[in-house]
Order: sequence, then structure tokens, then C-alpha cells
Amino acid sequence: MASFLKKGFGDKPNMPKVTFQSRLWMPAPPEGEKPDPKEDANKVIVTHHGEPVGFHEHQVKLNGKWTNWFTCLLLNEIGDRCPLCEHGEYRAYWCGAMTVLNTTPFNTKNGENRGRRQLVVAKNEMLGRFELWAQEDGCEDNDPRDLFGVEYRILRSSSDAANIGDDWKKTKLWTREKLDEHFAEIQDEIAGQGWDGCEEEADNLLEPFNYEELFAPCTVEELEAVVTALGPAGGAKKGRGRGKGGTSRGAKKKGISY
Repeated sequence: MASFLKKGFGDKPNMPKVTFQSRLWMPAPPEGEKPDPKEDANKVIVTHHGEPVGFHEHQVKLNGKWTNWFTCLLLNEIGDRCPLCEHGEYRAYWCGAMTVLNTTPFNTKNGENRGRRQLVVAKNEMLGRFELWAQEDGCEDNDPRDLFGVEYRILRSSSDAANIGDDWKKTKLWTREKLDEHFAEIQDEIAGQGWDGCEEEADNLLEPFNYEELFAPCTVEELEAVVTALGPAGGAKKGRGRGKGGTSRGAKKKGISY
């Protein structure tokens, strides 16, 4: 009688290859305490022109981490079904993304880093605030819906506040010419740090991310593999959002409709 047992590790789900995203994430102060503007603030400069890039995405908890984002195939009208929507555990939400230059110094193995590109992905109330600020704060070419060049000091008031911070204070307005002049030295520093892609990142320091690449949609088969890895619905709270930065696949580029 032939055995049903086979040799080898078997077929593995076709999990998607993910692209790392450096998303802005602000730590919350200890319970009952207020953030310290000197110690806890981040300083960012918007380097994105025009309205944010809008799309629907899912955030899911995989291997104990919330730093996994996938573009919704159904709500973005990419396909006629989305396995994550069918799974039901992690509802898709509308968000807007833009690129900022975070100038808050931080230490790396290559020394102090004084500038890094990050994604700001806003939802709900914060997205509405950005629309208002775009009309109030203006920019170098006076486009009423453009925040390019605006510098903000950011704080997060509590663990219940938006993880991109809920206290954004305008501190300065930069022109592109002034940005190029001021950050030339920092670009040289990054280019000489020796890590893979450092020269390319230095060249693009003041440019927005390639959103089509970062938010490129998964296939149905890839999302089905994600659903298999998640297991049955019911293991996590819906709508939960966590993470400093992480992996993402997918989105259709759209202008935001407020």
C-alpha cells in the first residue's frame, strides 16, 4: 500500500514580497503625563507637492506586529474582490499620504543622522486638519492646497491620540531654494554613510517617495496567503493601528476627496 506521506517541507503560501515603509510614528507620553516640547517633539518639513495621495488600506497584525499595510483591492477599484475584506477582521479605511523630511537628530551605527524621509499617513480628523492647514499655511507658490515647505513641531498628547501626533505647530516656511542650500551638507553626510542605497537616498532627500511603488497592490493570491497566515477572524481588535514603520503593499494613486 502506497503511503500518503511525502518528503519535503510542502508547498508554502505565496506570501507577498513587502516594501519597507518609514512611517512617522510618535511615542505617547506615560499615562497621566504631558509630552515635553523639548524632549518629545519631532520636527518635520513637508516635501510633498499638492494634495495628499488618497487610498483605502488595511492594517493587519502579523507575527505579533501591526506594521503591515495592504491596499484594499475592492474599495480602490483594483479588482472585484479583496480577501482581507472577506476575512472581516481588519476593515479598510480611507487615508492620505504625503512625504516629510524629519530633521529630528537620531543616532545610528554610522553616527548622528540629521535628516530622513518619512511617510505621514493620516486618517479621519488629522486628514481634515491637513486640508484646513493647506488653506491657511500656504506655500512658496501660494497654492491654497499645498503644504510644501511648511515646517511643523509635532507632539502626541496621549496613547489615544493619532500615532502621527495630534499637536502640529507651524514653525517656519521654507522655499525649495532655501531647502537645497540648507540641506546640501546633510545630503553629503548621508551619501557617505556607506549603507546600501545611501547615495540614492541622499539625492532624493528633498523629494517625495515613489507612492506607486510603495503602495503597489498585491494580487488576490498574495492576499489570500496573508489571510491564511492570519487564521480565523476574531483574534484582534478591529481598526487598531500601531507601528513606527513597516511593510506595505499596494495602492491606487488618487487625489483626496474631502
